[in-house]
Amino acid sequence: MVSSAHPLASNAGVKVLRAGGNAFDAAVAVAAALNVVEPDMSGIGGYGTIMIYDAGKREARFLNPSGRIPAGVDSDAFRPPTPDYEENRRGAKAVSTPGNVHAWESLWKAYGTMKWAPLLEPAVELAANGFPVGRSLAG
Repeated sequence: MVSSAHPLASNAGVKVLRAGGNAFDAAVAVAAALNVVEPDMSGIGGYGTIMIYDAGKREARFLNPSGRIPAGVDSDAFRPPTPDYEENRRGAKAVSTPGNVHAWESLWKAYGTMKWAPLLEPAVELAANGFPVGRSLAG
């Protein structure tokens, strides 16, 4: 079973499972496809968390792909009650380093079974051939 916030992304995961991939391979395909079909909600420039339970090892693993802000910036500058905190969310101090692709790669290297390129093919196809755009994304 594959579940995501967009049916085309879920379908990308199903394609990978049907091609012989495992759930981790499918998760990478879904994440990459979401980057295309939901760029305002998901993608390589976003933030996220990935929690994994490895039943074979009986251990949990947490991947934190959240971006990092420059070391000299106090993160409180972006939150109230800091004066002008909303203005601080724009410009060079607000730029972070995206970490999602690195997390996808870490997940895949540790648990994936397929080669990397086929996992991205559904997303590439969606980007190259287009897809119906809903009202929210169109706006």
